[in-house]
Amino acid sequence: MERSFANPLPIEIVRELSRPKAWVAVGTTILTWSLIVSAAWLCEAHFNPLLYVVVVMWIGNQQHSLLIQMHDGSHHRLAKNRYLNDVFAELACAWPMFFRMAAYRENHMLHHRYANTDRDPDFRPERFPKSGREIVKMLLGDVTALNTVAHLGELKRLKKQTSLSTKLLRIAYYVALAAALTYFGAWKAYLLYWIVPLFTWVKVVLRMRAIADHAGVETREFPFNTRTVIPNLFDRMFLAPRNCSYHIGHHLYQSVPWYNLKRLHEELMKDPEFQSRCQITRGFWRLLLEFPWRKEESRPEGRLIARVQE
Repeated sequence: MERSFANPLPIEIVRELSRPKAWVAVGTTILTWSLIVSAAWLCEAHFNPLLYVVVVMWIGNQQHSLLIQMHDGSHHRLAKNRYLNDVFAELACAWPMFFRMAAYRENHMLHHRYANTDRDPDFRPERFPKSGREIVKMLLGDVTALNTVAHLGELKRLKKQTSLSTKLLRIAYYVALAAALTYFGAWKAYLLYWIVPLFTWVKVVLRMRAIADHAGVETREFPFNTRTVIPNLFDRMFLAPRNCSYHIGHHLYQSVPWYNLKRLHEELMKDPEFQSRCQITRGFWRLLLEFPWRKEESRPEGRLIARVQE
């Protein structure tokens, strides 16, 4: 009888790793915002084009960190109190990025339940590349903001009915932001150091994450229908902060917050049979090597269906 890998770890370890720590969530968010402001200040004080490119990549990755915090909030991992968890995730992480955590949560839970199937809102076979050349072409479109219109169209799937009070609060939030930017004469800095990274490098990062997480492994059985990327220093600085690329463990145990994902991965890798079945890639640059570079070597067309988690 074939062994099941649906729940490979003892419950005691999972419970220990799953405990949310509000002080970590708050401290991480404060640190992230501080790094963004510091990078923008540094670039303004010593501006040159090359430094600006590096700062855009750095800030984009910190914006990605905010989205990871929002993601943990969608799993109720920021605080034990669910109301405080949601308020903090929305105000400090999601709304500055023009997301709504509540809408993201609804979408994301379906992704976990129906990963890589027709019922997964995050998986559309035509969106995923079939060759390394197509990956590079898409990334160039992302980093130059040529794919921005398509990106905005994708955000429509995150729409969710909300209360009038929440709508009014969001309007007030953005009006207050616009007023503050006007009062302090900070519109130029906001566009250069917030909007530009958001619609260029963040798009690149999210594209790489989507490819890394599920492309090329979509036909495998759960929990091996995703990939873990072990990040190098460059990856952590510019692509994958907060252990977000340890994705196999996350799909197995959604309750584990980002700061315990690396330890979760180490616990899972203690099982040789489990490890032998996992797709582990060391560094995002190696990810490109896992996809063919000639069109005729691409994966065949067809519907890709993986096991549905019930």
